[in-house]
Parts: sequence; C-alpha cells; structure tokens
Amino acid sequence: MANYIPFTPALLVLITGFIFMLLAAFADVKKSSAIKANIAILGFIALVQIGVYPALSEYRETSIFFEMLYIDRLGGFLSLLFTVLTVVFIFSALYAKDEKYYKPEFLALTNFALFGMMIMASAAEFLTLLIALEIVSLSIYTLIGLNRESSKAIEALVKYFLLGSIVGAFYLLGTALIFGSVGSTQFEVVGSFLVENGASPLVLVGLLFILVTMLFKVTAFGFYYWSIDVYFGSSIHIAGYLSTAVKIASFILLIRVLAIPFEGISHIWQPVLYVLAILTMFAGNLMSIKQNNIKKLLITSSIVHSGYILINLASIESLSVASFSPAIFYLFAYPGAVAAMFLMLTAFAKEDESNLEIEDLRGFYKHYPVISLVIVIFMLSFIGFPYTVGFFGKFYLFSSAIENGMTELAIIGIINTIISVYYYLKIIINIYFYDRVETLEFKPSLVLRSVIILLAVTVLLGGFGVYNLGNVTPLFS
Repeated sequence: MANYIPFTPALLVLITGFIFMLLAAFADVKKSSAIKANIAILGFIALVQIGVYPALSEYRETSIFFEMLYIDRLGGFLSLLFTVLTVVFIFSALYAKDEKYYKPEFLALTNFALFGMMIMASAAEFLTLLIALEIVSLSIYTLIGLNRESSKAIEALVKYFLLGSIVGAFYLLGTALIFGSVGSTQFEVVGSFLVENGASPLVLVGLLFILVTMLFKVTAFGFYYWSIDVYFGSSIHIAGYLSTAVKIASFILLIRVLAIPFEGISHIWQPVLYVLAILTMFAGNLMSIKQNNIKKLLITSSIVHSGYILINLASIESLSVASFSPAIFYLFAYPGAVAAMFLMLTAFAKEDESNLEIEDLRGFYKHYPVISLVIVIFMLSFIGFPYTVGFFGKFYLFSSAIENGMTELAIIGIINTIISVYYYLKIIINIYFYDRVETLEFKPSLVLRSVIILLAVTVLLGGFGVYNLGNVTPLFS
C-alpha cells in the first residue's frame, strides 16, 4: 500500500488556501491578523515537512497516486524551500503601501500558488505537471491583477496571461504528440521508450513545444522580454516572489523533464541549452548595465543567473541528481539574497515606486549602517565574491562545465561575472561614496531588520562553508 503521509504538507497548504478563500467571502479579517495567521500556519506546515522527511525515498524511488507524483527527497527539500520563500513573501506584504490590495484573497491565492509549486517539484507525469503549472500561473495572474488601480499591474496581467496561455497550449500540444508516439505520459515510461527506440520526428516536435514552455518560464534568451514587463509591472514583493520561488519551481520543472523522459536524447537538447546559456548571460548583462532603477536591475540581472544555471544543464554527461546538484544548490543559495532585497525595497519604496532609482540610495549608510552593510553582502553574493554563498554557487556551476570538458562555457560564465561587477558595484558606490540631500523616510521595524539580517547571515554561512554542495546534496539525493 502506498505511503501518502509525505503528501500531508501539500494537502495542508491546499486546505489553508480554501480556508482563506472562505474567509474572504464571509469574514472581515484585518490584513495584519490574516498575514500573521498565515505565517504561523506555514511555519507549522514547515515543521510537518521536516517531520515527514524521513519517510521520503531516495531520488525517484517511490511514487503515489498511480505514479503521478514522486515522494522523494528532492521534492520534499524543494517544498520546504518554497514554503520558506512564501513566508518571506507574505511577510513582505505587511510593508506594502497599497492597503486596498491586501485582502484574504491575496493569501488564498498565495497558498494555491505554493501548492502548485509543491506539486511541480514532485510531478512524475506530463499532465500532472501541466495541472500544477496552471495552478501556479492562474494564482500569479490573479495576484498581479488584484491591484486594479495600477495600469502597470493590469498591463503586466494581460501580457502574462496571454503569453502564458500560448506557451501552455504549446506544452499541451507537445504532450499530446509524445503520448501519440509513446502511448504514455509518465516520465519513466517515456524515458525507457526513447532509450530503447530513439526519438521519432513527432517526439522531437513534442520536445520542442515543451521546451518552449519551460524556457519561457525560466526566462532564457528569446523568452525573457515578457519577464521584464511583467515583473516590473507587478508590485515589488510579487516581483520578488516571481524571481525566487516561481523561478526555482520552473527550473525544477526543466530539470525533472530533461533528466527523466528525455535523458535518452540529451545529445539533441543539450547543444540548444549550450547556446542559450551563453546568449542568456550576455543578454541579461547588456540589459542590466544600462539600468538605473533598482527593481528593474534585480529583474534583468536575474536573467543572467538563469544563464549560469543553464551552464550546468548544458554541460553534464550523466543525467543523475548528483550531476544536477550544482544547479539545485544554486537555486537553493541564490534566492535568499534576492528575497531580502525585494523585501527591503517593499518597505523602502513609495506607493508609486518613485524612489527606487540607484541614486536614491546615496548616503544610505549614514542613516542605516547595518542595513547598508547587509545590502553590500547581497551584492557581493550576486557577484560571486569569496566568503559569500554566491561564490560557492558559481564555483560549483563552472566546475561542472570544466569537469565535463566544456571549459569554454565556464570561461564565458566568468567573463559575464566580471561584467556584472559594474552594475552591482554601482549600488555599493552610491551607498557609501555619495551624500544624500533629501531626508530618508525609510523606518524599518525591528522585525524587518531582523529578517533581513538573518537572510544575510545565511548568505555568509554558505560563504564560509557551513553548508555546501557536499553536505546539502544528501538532502535531495
């Protein structure tokens, strides 16, 4: 009999979403009370996830619901990460300026998005993955559009909805072609079929359509223009959620699909990712160099980090969880700094975001020396400076390329890292080397400062090797 206990955290998240949906319809709950209650519930669910972790199997060993979901450590590890990032996202809503936007519907949609990402992390079949992807997408569409008074938000909603619907149709068509050729939508069955029989033209077309969807979600080259408009048009903390939890879930989607059903034809899709990794890094850097808006800079620079992760996917030879470990570690190490920066921006920004230019941070250290130091730590981690977790993340990614005979890919990654120093250093220079004329209106609470400092500590702990690839990999292998 299948063990369904590991599915408990996802079920609890789904129930929580329905509870907040009912509260939105029948009760008048204060914003702060609802957010604090949701954070407490998700904290409890995180403890449940840790409690059921011993019941999880090794990578892809066990599945449930007629082999639709894996209940392995990778899925459990990522579900816990998604839960933590969702807590940060919900916490940031306490500091957002538009009170009309934050109602219980916001929390219901957030929990539904978290549920979808947890399913994405464990999906073992194409249609299950599509359903989870649509749950996340529909929740995010609505979250963006809840702020109906913002023309930027409505524009972002329409663009995201239309483009997301189109690429979702591509994914469904690709799945149909694969089912017609193989007779199954289960990853393991498709993978075994392709190893034994090779790929027919219909399977290759199906792979192409599915890749279009996945590369759209991870904002690879040629698919990233939508992300700039959508992320920038969204509220700051929603942009942060898209840049962290949603992007991580999208990359896990990419890894699951490429590593299992299409492992037998890796010689076909890896050259594509090779080219896309290079183009994504350079394109992201070229856009980031000219940015003066902090929010938009974080958005465009996240495209560069997508290129770094693609280096690992394009260079590995053996498609095992150990081979993908550098990419998974980077997905684990990178979002802490991003989430903290968007959290700080949410609290710092005016309602119209008119004070989010890099120049607005001039002289910031004179008023907020501790937070200024924390921002410097985050910028250095983005660069990959030693004694930050970003250094080890990039070291593992570039080393995987060198170990698999693609030294040139690692060199290109290092070149792009050097380029990124310019725009990250520009933030540091404005904080410490200029005087500010205007009076700062930023008044961080003790809790906010504590959360930001805690996230900075995690960046430093990873940089000093307290957690690294060696001791994190066993958690999801």
